Amino acid sequence: MIPSLISGVKSNLYAFFKKVNEGEYNSIHESKIIKYRKIDIIGKGSFGIVYSAVNQNGEMIAVKHKKEPKNVAFKVISNLLFSEELESLNQLNHRNIVRLLGVEFTFKGPISIIMEYIEGVNLEKIIKIQGVLAELTIKTYCRQLIDALAYLHSKNIIHRDIKSTNVMIESENFVKLVDFGMAKKAYPSAYTIQSDSNSTIVGTIAYMAPEIVTLDKYNATIDVFSLGVLIFEMANGEPFLGTKRNPVPLCQSPTMISLDNLSSKANNFMQNCLVKDFKVRPRATMLCMHPFVTR
Repeated sequence: MIPSLISGVKSNLYAFFKKVNEGEYNSIHESKIIKYRKIDIIGKGSFGIVYSAVNQNGEMIAVKHKKEPKNVAFKVISNLLFSEELESLNQLNHRNIVRLLGVEFTFKGPISIIMEYIEGVNLEKIIKIQGVLAELTIKTYCRQLIDALAYLHSKNIIHRDIKSTNVMIESENFVKLVDFGMAKKAYPSAYTIQSDSNSTIVGTIAYMAPEIVTLDKYNATIDVFSLGVLIFEMANGEPFLGTKRNPVPLCQSPTMISLDNLSSKANNFMQNCLVKDFKVRPRATMLCMHPFVTR
C-alpha cells in the first residue's frame, strides 16, 4: 500500500507546483509576500495544527501548518491529505466555505495553508452551551449548509468530515464550513466513487454514513447523511446515542428517526438526509429545494 501512496503523493505535489508556476494558486512565501506572526493555537488534528495569526497589514488570518510525523506511513498519508486539501480549497469560492488566501511552501513542498480567519465559535460549543436549538435556528444553519454542500459537490469534491466542530457560526448566524483535511475528489457521476481506495474509514464515527462504517463504496451523499446527524444533534443535544456511550449511527437500525420537537417538514428533511441506502439517498442539490429550507 505504501509504494502506491508515495506515488500518489509525488503526483499530487508535482501537480501542485505546476499550478503554482502557472499562477493557479496564490503562491506565497513568508519572507517574500506574506509575513505573519502566530498568536495562538486554535485547532489541532492528527496531521496539522491551525494557528491564529496577524499578517503584515494587521489583519487576522488562519494558518494551518502541516505536521511532519516520524512514522513513514503517517508522513505519506499526511502529505497526501495536505495536497488534497489544497487542491480542494483552491477550487472553491462560496460564502459559506472557508476561503483560501494562499500557500506557504519551501523546497520540500507546501508546509502551510493560509486561510481567512473566522470570527465565531464552532457549532459543537453552541450546542453544549444552549443544549437543544430552536427549529428556526436549525433551519437557518441547514439552509446555508445544504447550499454549501450542493456547491461543493458540483465541484466534484466530498468533504467527508461534516460535524459540529467543523461548522463555524459567525455573527447573525452566518455559517462557515471549515477543515477540508479529509476532502476527496470524486467523479461527477451521481452514484460513482473515484476508486476502490475510497473504501476506507474516514471522518468521525458518530457522523458516519452506514456505507462508511461497513467499508462499502460511497459517493458524495455521505456528506448529506452527516448533515442529517448534525440536524439530530442540534435538535437533541448530542448525535444519536451519544459519542461516549455508543457512537455507531442509530440510523443503521430499521427505526425511522423522528423528533417531537421538530415540525413534520424538519423531520422529513432530516429523514431524507438519513436514508440508509446511498444509492437512493437524495443529493444536496435536490435537498436545496426541500420546503424545510425554502420557506
